[in-house]
Amino acid sequence: MNYIKNCKDELIQLMLQGIKNVSIEDDDDDDGEWGVNMSSGCCLQKISLLLRNDVIAPVVAFVS
Repeated sequence: MNYIKNCKDELIQLMLQGIKNVSIEDDDDDDGEWGVNMSSGCCLQKISLLLRNDVIAPVVAFVS
């Protein structure tokens, strides 16, 4: 039913905002705990496998 493709713009922006969500406590932890930023990055990776080229422009704009 293309749920992901129908809401891709909002979903990508939500994941990019989640990646920016880093707290000081999360930055010091190296024991593999998942935070919002790590979860968002993983989700964005999985979404990009599905959407392919539709993810490139928003991610490049976010990085630059």
